[in-house]
Amino acid sequence: MLRLCFGYVHNQWEINNWSYLLSSFPVDEYYVIAREKADFVKSGFLTEARVIRTADELPKEPKLIVAAPEKGRYVQGSVNLEGFKHPEDAIYLFGFDNVHLSEDELGSREPDHIVYIDVESQWELYSHVAAAIFLYDRNAKNVFNRSKISKAWEYIKAKSNG
Repeated sequence: MLRLCFGYVHNQWEINNWSYLLSSFPVDEYYVIAREKADFVKSGFLTEARVIRTADELPKEPKLIVAAPEKGRYVQGSVNLEGFKHPEDAIYLFGFDNVHLSEDELGSREPDHIVYIDVESQWELYSHVAAAIFLYDRNAKNVFNRSKISKAWEYIKAKSNG
């Protein structure tokens, strides 16, 4: 199962960016971290989002994968995305577009992995851009779907021969 969690979306530009991303890379569930009362979050494509305050409110079973810059201000990435093996059941946590992800948003929840994207620029990426890179990487490396497709294909071949 694939879940996504990202910082509160507070303007139409961010809504459009996340909307486009979620239409290109569908996820099973998504959550929005709201630092303040967020009536705006429940508009547009975000009507299905679950609003939370910290990662403590996320489901406990899946692996928590936090995306953070290697030299982040508060949370630092320690695993390069290039060599990262994506778990099948995961929640990917991204920060805000205009503010660094802090330990306040993590709460007491310990991430299973804190992963960074190796970029040459000194500038950090907008959260929706980082999410697109993570989701593309997961899709490109995804042995889960290939395995399911292979099993389905074998089943179809067996039925047609049998």
